[in-house]
Amino acid sequence: VPPWSEAHLKLLEPHLRLLAEAGQKCITTSIIHRPWGTQTYDPYDSMIQWIRKPDGTWRYDYTAFDTYVALAMRCGITDSINCYTVASPRVLDEASGEYMPSGLSLQDTWRPFLMDFSAHLRQKGWLGKTALAMDEWPLDRMLPMIAFLRQTAPELKIALAGGNHPELADKIDDWCVFITPPLDPALTRQRAGKGLPTTTYVCC
Repeated sequence: VPPWSEAHLKLLEPHLRLLAEAGQKCITTSIIHRPWGTQTYDPYDSMIQWIRKPDGTWRYDYTAFDTYVALAMRCGITDSINCYTVASPRVLDEASGEYMPSGLSLQDTWRPFLMDFSAHLRQKGWLGKTALAMDEWPLDRMLPMIAFLRQTAPELKIALAGGNHPELADKIDDWCVFITPPLDPALTRQRAGKGLPTTTYVCC
């Protein structure tokens, strides 16, 4: 069926309701094309269209993102929204109608998006529960990216599914760490005291 059509949403709804009944609390969204590269069996397209106008400015189409988040919330998944991932997006060139790389640095590509996205989320009432999510980033990439995100979009939360780096314990809002080696229980307790969720996963 056509993506995001009524027929598509009807197919998605029973799966989302099942997940909600099983206890799922977080809506996972894709905000760039293939956020997990080619490691997934099915390619994930972006729920947000990044469009470069002829004058070099940007516009963003949030239609699919809004549709999916609203559906998941109607199905009972309401606590948080994680957005994967901070990497180079596939950009639609408005003049040619072709997809291409942005041609800009990661920061210069993401700065205008983050400002626009934050304003959009605020309008929807979702800003306080939305996190930009990184997938298995090493520490040397995480630290400068965290600094950039905090400076550029301080109201957006930061999520990480990845390694056990104690240096990140007070910098990540939603931290899902590899199940082994285990995270120091003291760090988990400290984060819990601040209302920061810490979970584990097994990369399956």
